[in-house]
Amino acid sequence: MASIFTARSKARRFLIQAIYQWQMAQSSLDELTLQYEVQVIEKSADVDYFNAVLAGVLAEVATLDEAIIKASGRPLDEMTAIALAGLRLGCYELMHRVDVPYQVVLDESVSLQDRFGAVEGRAFVNGVLEALAKLHRDTEYKQQ
Repeated sequence: MASIFTARSKARRFLIQAIYQWQMAQSSLDELTLQYEVQVIEKSADVDYFNAVLAGVLAEVATLDEAIIKASGRPLDEMTAIALAGLRLGCYELMHRVDVPYQVVLDESVSLQDRFGAVEGRAFVNGVLEALAKLHRDTEYKQQ
């Protein structure tokens, strides 16, 4: 079972990069999938998870952004691009990937901010995703 989590963690590293690239260059889903496909496979990342989540984030971006704005109380243009990419990824997982425990989403999101983002992005992303977890994973959240 640990290998599934490791493969998904690796997929999330590529996902945050692909979402960031989409934000900056508006690359299409097909372009991003093609560009990251070899790297995802070579690094033993979960290819199916990468493809499904990337497609989902891009398809649901308006809904995700609305939830992020509401939870953060800030407009998107006040967020760093890497924090926004991480929030879009984490928000999507909280809303649509109930197979992933909310605490895993929070932990992985903070880890990605540590790896790719600014120091202050860590607390911001954690706080926003915690608020989203209360809304979208209420029962699971209350059990913790």
